[in-house]
Amino acid sequence: SPDTSVSLFFDDRRSMDARIKRLRHPEAHVAIPHSHTAHMLGNIEAAQKDGQVIADAVFHVAEYRHTEPRWYAGRVQYILVPHEDAFRISCKKVTLVNSMASLTSMAFYL
Repeated sequence: SPDTSVSLFFDDRRSMDARIKRLRHPEAHVAIPHSHTAHMLGNIEAAQKDGQVIADAVFHVAEYRHTEPRWYAGRVQYILVPHEDAFRISCKKVTLVNSMASLTSMAFYL
C-alpha cells in the first residue's frame, strides 16, 4: 500500500497524464532514443469482488536502450470497474521482483 510503504511511483489520473506529457516531449531524456521493448504477460487470474474485477498477472519486460539490454520482471494487479459496455482500469500496481534494488529510469506500459 502506498499509504504504508515506499513506492517508486503512485499515480492518479492527473499525475499519470503529466508523466505521459513529459515522456512525449522531444527533450525527454528518458525517452530519447525510444526503447525497443518486448512485453510478456502470463499466469493471468481474475476474480470478481464487489462489482469490480481484480486481475493479477506476472510479467517480463525486455528492453534494449542505447547499447545495453535490461530486463524487468514482477507482478501486476489491475482493478477494473464497469463502465458502459466495458471495463476501465481504476488502479494498476506493479511490483518488481527486484524492488529493493537501485533502478534506472523506466516506464511500464503493460
